[in-house]
Amino acid sequence: MQRVFADALARKTPLRDGLSSELAADVALTILSPETYNLLVHSRGWSRARWRGWAFDALVGLLTTLPRPDRTFDG
Repeated sequence: MQRVFADALARKTPLRDGLSSELAADVALTILSPETYNLLVHSRGWSRARWRGWAFDALVGLLTTLPRPDRTFDG
């Protein structure tokens, strides 16, 4: 499923230099995995909004050439 996401993302915006769709899918899998969500939200006490903002910012910053969003994760 993350490969479909990565391929769609690559069609919409350039991926970072040297980043294949396959590697982008691995990064997305790590960030969006239920394990990461449960660790941050349930174990570490993050709000859902904070996790959502972090995940969005991490995906944009790690996968695309778009400017990183400028915000903190206090949500």
